[in-house]
Amino acid sequence: MAYFQARDGARLHYHDIGQGPVCVMLHGFGMASDLWRPLVWPLRQQQRFILLSQRGFGRSHQQSFSQDCIMSQLADDLADLIDHLQLEELRLVGYSMGACASMLYMSRYGDARVSRYLQIDQAACMALKPDWEWPVFGPEHQAHMDDLARLTQAMETLPAEAEIAQLPKPARQQICAAFADFIDVAGNKLWLRSASRLLKLEGLAKIILPTENWQIYIQAMRSYYQQEYDFREGIRELQIPIWSFVGSQSRMYPPEGQLRLSQFVKGPVKVVHFKGCGHALPFESPLRFSRQLGEFLQAA
Repeated sequence: MAYFQARDGARLHYHDIGQGPVCVMLHGFGMASDLWRPLVWPLRQQQRFILLSQRGFGRSHQQSFSQDCIMSQLADDLADLIDHLQLEELRLVGYSMGACASMLYMSRYGDARVSRYLQIDQAACMALKPDWEWPVFGPEHQAHMDDLARLTQAMETLPAEAEIAQLPKPARQQICAAFADFIDVAGNKLWLRSASRLLKLEGLAKIILPTENWQIYIQAMRSYYQQEYDFREGIRELQIPIWSFVGSQSRMYPPEGQLRLSQFVKGPVKVVHFKGCGHALPFESPLRFSRQLGEFLQAA
């Protein structure tokens, strides 16, 4: 296993797979970088993949945030990884939370070391604003934000050092339910919707989800509803080619908002529609995703 040390001393994991030009891939909230492996495996002979386990998730689950804004920290972690590996001319792929981190990275550090960028089912703005009517969770935005606020406020009364097994049963059930609701919104296929119902069962949820650092999920959710992320201004100078994979049935980020990405960057944007897919399009349509990822990587 490969690890590097971030600027605050956190030890973060990444997979290094394949050979050829470098592609760095950032996963979404609640995911592990291991989930990318079967999707990139067919492309490993032509491409070197760096699959970062983002702080707090997957094989970096034990590493907590040391900044209040999780996206700022994830962007800094990406910058530290690129410096550690001395990468240049890399292809960058960001999915959901990973796309937010990617946009903020390029906003803060520029795109000089990025040759092209792939954004997967993510809009340039997550908040509901007078000039933006396509926030995260779409029409259900405010209801979900209220739920997140109630959840994180309830968790603040609990001892931060406690293990999840030591929490009161209602608190454990509340955490499991929050993840189940997230998966339910993310998926558009029956098997994903069914999995979301299973996550509400605590016995199954603790097998599927790493919970040793349960506080990380609460901190991430708090950042989502407090920060009102809007990356539009920060990406206006981007001139690199950008591809956008859009789930036509995404309930996490309304497609109408995703399709406006070209309005906020200077470079060309190519949109690839995944018909019938929701937010979890890499896993709802894995064969097509791998094929389209290969086309993105080989594009001139």
